Amino acid sequence: MWTPEKTTDGKSTGYALGWGISDKRGVLIAAHTGGQQGTSTAFAVVPDRLAGVVVLANMDGVDAGRLADDILKLVVALPDTTP
Repeated sequence: MWTPEKTTDGKSTGYALGWGISDKRGVLIAAHTGGQQGTSTAFAVVPDRLAGVVVLANMDGVDAGRLADDILKLVVALPDTTP
């Protein structure tokens, strides 16, 4: 479910069965965002750390994905790559 699809030349698409898959600072993160009129949502999990974050907002246009990512950085203590 969290294995990214590949293009015909073998490059990862970063997308797997409804989940955006990324490697942030060496940690696999699976996430999905969405919304409709009056809502914004985000769900992000780090399977290897048994951690996840859900953000639900009762207004549209909220960057719930960014908020989920910021919270997840704190929850799983992702390593900082800032020099």
